[in-house]
Amino acid sequence: MNNETRSEIMVHLMNVLKRMGRGLTVVLCLIAAFANIGTNATAATWDTTIVPQKSDPFDHAEFCLWIDDSAATNPARPLRALLILAPGWNADGRGLAADPTWQKLARQLDAAIVAVYLRTDLGVDAEADPRRYDRADLGSGAALVRALEVFAHESSRPEIAQIPWFAWGHSAGGQWAYGLANHFPDRVAAFVAVKGGVYDTPLNPHARTIPGLFVIGEDDNIFRATAIVTLFERERAAGAPWAVAWETGAGHEIGRSSELARAYLLEVAKLRLSQDTPPQLQLVPAESGLQGNRTNYAIKLPGDTLFSDPARSVWLPGRVSAQVWKTLGEEAKEEEPIEPID
Repeated sequence: MNNETRSEIMVHLMNVLKRMGRGLTVVLCLIAAFANIGTNATAATWDTTIVPQKSDPFDHAEFCLWIDDSAATNPARPLRALLILAPGWNADGRGLAADPTWQKLARQLDAAIVAVYLRTDLGVDAEADPRRYDRADLGSGAALVRALEVFAHESSRPEIAQIPWFAWGHSAGGQWAYGLANHFPDRVAAFVAVKGGVYDTPLNPHARTIPGLFVIGEDDNIFRATAIVTLFERERAAGAPWAVAWETGAGHEIGRSSELARAYLLEVAKLRLSQDTPPQLQLVPAESGLQGNRTNYAIKLPGDTLFSDPARSVWLPGRVSAQVWKTLGEEAKEEEPIEPID
C-alpha cells in the first residue's frame, strides 16, 4: 500500500468517525496504528479511559499512547520523553497520535506521544464554565498521571511514569499545557500554548524556569491576544525563558504555528534533557539560546548585548526556531504591539 492510498483511506475513516459521533474510545488509536502500516516505521498504540473523581472538573478523560515500533519492541532503547498533545475545548485529540509530523518529532526526541481527550458535558463557554478542565491543578493533571501509570504497565515501559513531558496544546489545550507546567514544574521540559485565552492557573514560581512558547493569531479574538501579552510580559520581565509569536493572516486555527512548535521543542530538548537514563531536566543556562526583538524581529545571538527591556524580547532555543518565529510574524512587524491591561 503506497502513501497516497493510505492517506485516502485515513481521510475516509476520519469522515466516518465524524458521522458516527462520540463514544469511540478505541478507534482513533487504531487509526494511529493504521497510519504506519506498510511503512518502514511501524508503531504500537494503547488507549485508556480514566474515570473522573467526584470533584474533577471534567466528565470524560481518555488518552492514546503511541510508541514507534523500534522503541516499543526494544526494551534496551528506553524512551526519553513524552510528547503530550491536547486539542481545543471539548475536542477529541486522540487522532493527533496519527499525525505523521508529530510522529516524526517523537522519533527525533526518542519520545512517545500521549494524545488527549478531555471533555465536560456542562456548558460550552470556556471562560464562564465552572468545570474548567484546562486547570490542570483541579484534577485533569492528576488524570494524566493516572493514565501514564496505566500505560507504563500495559506497554511494559515503566519509564513512561517517570520521563519528562513536552506539552503542546491548541486553545483550551494550550491553557492546559500551561497549567501542566505550573502544576508539574519538575516534569515539564517545555510547553507550547497555541492561541489560548484564559490563563488563570495560579503561577508556580518554578514555572518561570521552564521554556514556554505562546502563539497569537493576528485575526483571533482580541481578548486572547491581550491575555497572552499580559501574562507573557509580566513573567518575561521576571526572567522567564518564554517566547510569544504572532501568526500573521491567521485567526484561531492552529494554522502554520505547528512548524514553529516542532522546531522549538526539538531545540529545547537539546538544552533541557540530560544524558542520564531516565533523563533529568536541566535548567536553561542564562547564556543559552537567542533573543528576538518583538518590534522589528531582529535576532540577537548569545553574547550580544541584552535588550534593556526583557519584556520587549523573546527567548528562543536555537537558530531554526528563531528563523521560523521571524518568518511567522515578520509581516506584522510594523504594527503596534498590544499593550497589556493594567
